[in-house]
Amino acid sequence: MSEVAETPMDAPEQSESGDRSVKPFELFFDLVFVFAFTQVTQLLASDPTWEGLGRGVLLIASLWIAWQSYAWLGTAIDLDEGAVRLAMLAVMGAMLAGALAVPGAFGDTAILFAVAYAFVRILQLVLFGIAAREMYGMFPAMLVLARSTVLTSTIVIVGAVSGWGPLEAWWAGALLIEYGWILVMNLSGWAVSPGHFSERHGLIFIIALGEAVISIGIGVSGLAIDAKVVIPAMLGLGVIVAMWWTYFDVTSLCTERHLKAITGRR
Repeated sequence: MSEVAETPMDAPEQSESGDRSVKPFELFFDLVFVFAFTQVTQLLASDPTWEGLGRGVLLIASLWIAWQSYAWLGTAIDLDEGAVRLAMLAVMGAMLAGALAVPGAFGDTAILFAVAYAFVRILQLVLFGIAAREMYGMFPAMLVLARSTVLTSTIVIVGAVSGWGPLEAWWAGALLIEYGWILVMNLSGWAVSPGHFSERHGLIFIIALGEAVISIGIGVSGLAIDAKVVIPAMLGLGVIVAMWWTYFDVTSLCTERHLKAITGRR
């Protein structure tokens, strides 16, 4: 079966090239993840040390793999229909709770963040199961993914609840298993719409950059607007522009072309 394929039944809107387009609901759903990403900056601001940076990396890695799961899911089924939409809204609620807990994810709100994260990951498996009913070969692929998802979700909850040892070690171990399993697991059975996949990544990236611009404005609110404020704000904007330019003029285009070029199991 081709890795680059469309859902055979009930496919969402497609462009003239046959590629699936991102629906407004998917963009709406991504907002809670972008909020969670930006919450990591609060953790870093409260602890600007190497240890704080390490915790921030663990949080971004966990949030990113959770979002990635739903980006893949969006290439398989229509997320804006019936019970699936209700399930997605439940995921948004859980992710919002998790995002609020991000600044204290290794402290006072550790259990809330771990439970919210596990809920988001496990419900993703349920939705993949729904998608598997209409996609040949996807159910075995979903079972392969479920092994690491259930294991790592259990690890982070046990670590947060038990209090045994440093919580960072529990999260690091769980993420090593998660990312390592993705590298070695059999990916046959998954279907990817290249245009949809590329567009979805581009949209969440542009939202995150927009949040960064807003953060600059919030950061200088209440300050006297002089050179000491304007110059750093311009430098911050310059970094954001460089990130936008690099991604949308290079990375995004090359990735979409690469996805469209490959076929078969690869």
